[in-house]
Order: sequence, then C-alpha cells, then structure tokens
Amino acid sequence: MGNYDSLLYRCGGFEWDIDEYLSNLYESTAAMTEVIEDGSIGLRGGLNFDAKPRRSSFEPEDLFYGHIVGMDSFAAGLRVKNDGVLDDIVKKRYSSYNSGIGADIESNKASIKDLESYIIDKPQSELRAATHSDHLEEIKDTINHYIIQTLK
Repeated sequence: MGNYDSLLYRCGGFEWDIDEYLSNLYESTAAMTEVIEDGSIGLRGGLNFDAKPRRSSFEPEDLFYGHIVGMDSFAAGLRVKNDGVLDDIVKKRYSSYNSGIGADIESNKASIKDLESYIIDKPQSELRAATHSDHLEEIKDTINHYIIQTLK
C-alpha cells in the first residue's frame, strides 16, 4: 500500500496559493517520482486538484480544462517514472560508485584519509581522462521528448 493517503497540489509562490492547476511537466514528473519511490498513493487516496473560481478563468469549462491539464501533467510524470527513463539516466550518471573507490565511498568504507591517498599523487592527465561529461543538455532533451511523446 502507498505511503500517501492523497496529494493536494496547488500552484503558487512562496506563501501564496494562486488557485491554478498543475501544468508544469517537470514538477509533475518530480512529484510522481517521489510518490512511486515512496510506495505510491494508498488504495483510497488520490490527487486533489484544489482550484477555486476566484481566478480570472472561472467558468465551469475553464475549471474542467484545468482538471484535464492537471491529470495529464501527473499522468505524464507517472509514465516517465514508471518507464524508468530517469532511473536509467541516474544509474549511468552514478555508475562509478559501483566499484573501486566509488563503492568504498557509497558503503562508508572510505575515510577522508583514504580519499586523500587515492587522489593526492594522481597526474592531472589521469584525472582529466577519468572525467566524463554529464551530457546535461542531452538529458534535458531526452526528458522533453519523452514527455511530449507521452502526451501525444
């Protein structure tokens, strides 16, 4: 069963709820990632879209479309998480922690002294050769395209 009874999602700034539905796909993906990693929403839970007709778009049709965009945003976020797109990126990014000094760091076996000994006499050329790009722009592009394809 899930760790959450339900989620109330409101958009707005610090200390101010502007009564809008979620439409930011990155936020919904981050939210759904947390929900899935924490065990999902309970059997009787759900998403609470809390927007009231005290905004500039207040007609029933506006609120209906607000619910649609909110549900679509969370659905896209859920699909990105469920399909493992982000998991694969994170796994590749931190693969150096699966062996060697990275595994020692991950398992809390490496002390500061161990890390100093490991790095102190390494030539700069060896450090550069061991350094790899995170390909951030490619990752952003992958996520963008995946979200767009999910919503088609």
